[in-house]
Amino acid sequence: MQNVSLCIVMILVVSLSSAIQAQTNLVQDGDFTQTNTTGVHTTGATTNGGQLSYNIGAVGWTNTPASNQAYNNAYGYNFLFTTNSFDNTNGVAGNAGNFNLWSTNYAGGHGTLSSPPTNAFFPTPGNFLAADGAYQTSNIRQTITSLVAGQQYLLDFQWAVGQQYRNSFTSSVTAQWNVSLGDSLMTTPVYTNNPGQTVSPWMDATAVFTASNSSEILSFLASGTPNGQPPFALLGDVSLVAVPEPSQVASSILLLACMAGFLVYRRQKAARSA
Repeated sequence: MQNVSLCIVMILVVSLSSAIQAQTNLVQDGDFTQTNTTGVHTTGATTNGGQLSYNIGAVGWTNTPASNQAYNNAYGYNFLFTTNSFDNTNGVAGNAGNFNLWSTNYAGGHGTLSSPPTNAFFPTPGNFLAADGAYQTSNIRQTITSLVAGQQYLLDFQWAVGQQYRNSFTSSVTAQWNVSLGDSLMTTPVYTNNPGQTVSPWMDATAVFTASNSSEILSFLASGTPNGQPPFALLGDVSLVAVPEPSQVASSILLLACMAGFLVYRRQKAARSA
């Protein structure tokens, strides 16, 4: 009877913990797998990925015109890599030609970039974005709705640092993400990719934002150095969930305590009757 009671309490604890953590992800297409080519430039558009909003789209996300653009009305140099990209040594198409990243398993056709999660450098399932932090920089953004003003929200995402593939790109690079929800801003640490021609491991980043309105813009902007040795910040698995109110957590703990007490009482009563 004691073992049964303990098992029931453990099941309740696990179930309740899962319910608290399983908040609704308010980010649409946070893993960048819902791609389309509707309303975008058709040249070079393939299932291999491409330049976001130029020849491939990710549902819910927009790529704004670059602030230091080399071409009139050019989109930011932000690329979407799909799982089909990893066996394509030509890279993905953009407004300035094909683009690819250096990695341990890709070096000018000497290997192929494995699809995640089989490559230790790309453990994140699904697709990811690669944003230049020094050339045609631009926000990648999405409007988040169904927020509650004054409510706290937990942002979580995976990020890494890489470098554009070309034999002349050999210097070490730095990169980071500048992330905002409405008027609130967070930045990841600056990561130095040393030596050059490599890609970092994936890293997890979190931040807590307080919503000011029912609708806010979630924005990611890459920054990096040096100019001319293309530093890229990579982004995947983006989620934004409501932080449970303290009163909800306290009520859940009280419920568990009551259930545990009741089960102990039932066990003791049965023992006395035996």
